[in-house]
Amino acid sequence: MRYRSVTVHMTLMRFRRPPSALPLLTDLLQAHRNVHFGQTTFASLQVVKNDWCMRTEKVKVLAEHRLL
Repeated sequence: MRYRSVTVHMTLMRFRRPPSALPLLTDLLQAHRNVHFGQTTFASLQVVKNDWCMRTEKVKVLAEHRLL
């Protein structure tokens, strides 16, 4: 049996294709690690059961908590 994984996930960045200059991106992120980029408001949080890849057919919403 695979070990149980309990995680929290938030996507901060998505790419359409792999970055062509990964070392430059890493340097840019490192240089801005303490910069405040603003805030985001969330209307709800979901607790889901899923597979590692978050395939749509495998995602099951177990609970949803409205915040607003």
